[in-house]
Amino acid sequence: MYRINDKKAAIREIQRYLSIISQDDPMLPHVTVDGFFGDETMIAVTEFQRKRDLAVTGKVDRRTFDMLFAEYTAAENAGRASYKSISGGGTYAVGSSGPDVGIINLLITELSEYYDSIVAVSGDFFTRETEEALKQMQGILGYEASGTADEELISELWRHILQIKALRSK
Repeated sequence: MYRINDKKAAIREIQRYLSIISQDDPMLPHVTVDGFFGDETMIAVTEFQRKRDLAVTGKVDRRTFDMLFAEYTAAENAGRASYKSISGGGTYAVGSSGPDVGIINLLITELSEYYDSIVAVSGDFFTRETEEALKQMQGILGYEASGTADEELISELWRHILQIKALRSK
């Protein structure tokens, strides 16, 4: 079902949606965005499905994903979707690694579907390919093309993807 071949990246995206949605729904358990579909994530998905009258399976099927994305988008449009670092924040550059870099690479991979010049990147390592893709996106978004990322840029990449998806769904 998921277009990205990196399963951990797909799980991180779902966890990110659940995390933002749980800010408005205190009955929805908060999840850690770590790329592992463990008990914490399964319980949050199950509760999300139960409260939205979806088939309660604990698995993210197409209908569940679409509803997660719709609610996440609504939260983003209300100005609540901004990226908060998983591993402490800072600036990410070539040589960085960890879950935040995995999120950056997930976003780049998603953007590669919309921009021919952007090359998909996977994994939790900030490579030269990550740097080059960020430079291109920074130029598109009107930022200085440094090839590094921080929470502000990661949030902007998320918003940009959501804007593209919203425009394409109309």
